[in-house]
Amino acid sequence: MPLFDLKSHYPPAGDQPQAIEALTKSLKNNNHYQTLVGVTGSGKTYTMANIIAQTNKPTLIMSHNKTLCAQLYSEFKAFFPHNKVEYFISHFDYYQPESYIPRRD
Repeated sequence: MPLFDLKSHYPPAGDQPQAIEALTKSLKNNNHYQTLVGVTGSGKTYTMANIIAQTNKPTLIMSHNKTLCAQLYSEFKAFFPHNKVEYFISHFDYYQPESYIPRRD
């Protein structure tokens, strides 16, 4: 029984079906590192939602900024209205790790 019930008014279009098929197949073959590249508005989030639904596994999505995190949360909540979708935002805005200085070795 599928864990994820993807809701959308539109089917995948353009390059999305091929990307969904290729990335899903690769993930099922235990290739854990994948890259999906596309211009703004090309449907990367929708493609990811389809891959999540097809692989049927809980998924952690990470974003490099808070604005995109909120946008992704909103979109995934709409794609998976019957699933638990949550987000966490770190408050370490100004954290900078120590620099590596070879002279101290």
